[in-house]
Amino acid sequence: MRDHFHTAKTALQERFGDYLKAKNYKVDHRLKDVNKLYLLEKRYDLFLLDRDCTLHGYHAAAREPAFELTLEHLKGKSDLVSNSSYDEVRRIRDIFGDLMPVSMMVRMEASDHPILLRFVGGKLNAMEYHDDDGSFLHRTAELVGPDERLLSPVIHKFKKPNPEILTAVIQANVLEGRVRHDPRVLMVGDRYLTDIVAGNLADVDTALVRPFRPLTDKLELIAVRYALDLPLGTVMRNIHALSGSSYALPY
Repeated sequence: MRDHFHTAKTALQERFGDYLKAKNYKVDHRLKDVNKLYLLEKRYDLFLLDRDCTLHGYHAAAREPAFELTLEHLKGKSDLVSNSSYDEVRRIRDIFGDLMPVSMMVRMEASDHPILLRFVGGKLNAMEYHDDDGSFLHRTAELVGPDERLLSPVIHKFKKPNPEILTAVIQANVLEGRVRHDPRVLMVGDRYLTDIVAGNLADVDTALVRPFRPLTDKLELIAVRYALDLPLGTVMRNIHALSGSSYALPY
């Protein structure tokens, strides 16, 4: 619980101004669930996916069978972007690693730059991200032990809505040859204050899915969803839509 409240507090401190701008709540697509992504498959080169209450219930131990065909179809053009701890990201890799890369971003004592910890094909890569030119320096041998133990302490975790995470993951996909340069990207998630705001700050399209099994969430996350995220996000999204900028049709 302490970690969740610390994450919320940090986000508010760092992104308070962004949360006050209606344009950051723009939703390009509202989806019943991730299976509706098949309607959008030809529009986008890359799908950035949230996990909890998007792909399955909170911290579920296995993939959701109802979404399996869709995720298999999107294999090769999807990426899971996590706000979780490193240990939890390793567990996510064990669940989804054969379908898509799994990424998180941290700052470590051994580097002055953010480190993208990225599991591709189950193998961990630690890549130092230089946001000034979008380049990476591979530092896996220096920062990761043979047992996937991190050799330098993590001093900060980057979490959505920080757009730098999405920008780095997109650039990693380009450099890996998984997508073209300047790809069409869709951020897919179930929360406004993390997924939708992050997508807009990163200047990519966004898709809001109806939460999947939301009551499996932790109690404090359920409270935040229904007392803050949903009402604030809906109001701000509608303000943006009334400005004449856009309106998302539900699928």
